[in-house]
Amino acid sequence: MNPSKSQNAVNVILLEYEKVIRELQNTIEDISQSDLAFIIDQETKNKDCKSIQTILTHIVGASYSYCVYIENSRGIDSKRPERINRTNAIDYKKDLDDVIKYTQKTFSNIYDSELEVYDNDKKILTS
Repeated sequence: MNPSKSQNAVNVILLEYEKVIRELQNTIEDISQSDLAFIIDQETKNKDCKSIQTILTHIVGASYSYCVYIENSRGIDSKRPERINRTNAIDYKKDLDDVIKYTQKTFSNIYDSELEVYDNDKKILTS
């Protein structure tokens, strides 16, 4: 195998990513609709941290954003799906399944040799 075409590290990263998402899905599985939408932080100014619902919406949106940043840096014109506040955990679990698939697709042509970029001009900036 050509070492520059290796995806061993990429595959390990994707396995860990999927593991964490599966753990999150298991954690939210039994959350009721009322608990999902319940405002847990009345004082925060961060709209993404007010409830479990807004936190999950942020997680799904950010997951897509990172893939879109990567794709755009590789010359692929991608757009993040619109953020949707779901009303139940089942829909968030499906969204997270879709995130896993999209992330796997994004990394399907990325090789270990491309994971670390030393040239600051080529680094992806997220903010």
